[in-house]
Amino acid sequence: MVSIYIDEAGRGPLAGPICLGIILELNNNYDNVGFADSKKISEKKREIFFEKIEELKNSGFLFFNYKFVHNNFIDKYGVSASMKKLLVSGIKGILKQSSFSMSQVNYIYFDGNTDFGASKELGIKINTIKSGDSKVVQIGMASIVAKVVRDLYMKKIDSLYPDYQLGKNKGYGTLYHRNIIKEKGPTIYHRKTFLKNLI
Repeated sequence: MVSIYIDEAGRGPLAGPICLGIILELNNNYDNVGFADSKKISEKKREIFFEKIEELKNSGFLFFNYKFVHNNFIDKYGVSASMKKLLVSGIKGILKQSSFSMSQVNYIYFDGNTDFGASKELGIKINTIKSGDSKVVQIGMASIVAKVVRDLYMKKIDSLYPDYQLGKNKGYGTLYHRNIIKEKGPTIYHRKTFLKNLI
């Protein structure tokens, strides 16, 4: 039996995708000291921990994966539907990647207070834990995966629209970011439904 741990990054920004990080743990007999909620550690430390997660994967302790839902889908269907899509596709994806079936899953844990209807669609209970990224080490690891991968994505698109400083603000609504949207309008990566009073 295996357990799955999930967290997301990027639910609130004005630009870019939501990214789901997923950990499927095979063996918890490893040193997990230092892993924490990605929001509480520096960007450099997150990158170091991400490398450690890759090492744990290569050593056979776990699998990890990530999924994106992009701004156009978020604008069309909303955040709740986007989260449901991420959870369903993310869980199915990591099971396929690891060659496990749903019947071999012991527990699924997700940081938050709702599963957005994904349990019903999957036919398996997703246990939600409020502030789970601070309470469960493996959810903290999933949060690191989500945050590091999303940050890398935002740095890549920064070169396409350098005036918006997306690599620095990661799409969040800083004062500078809001002002540049007012001045120049949104890019193709902005969530138009999030830009009230800006466009």
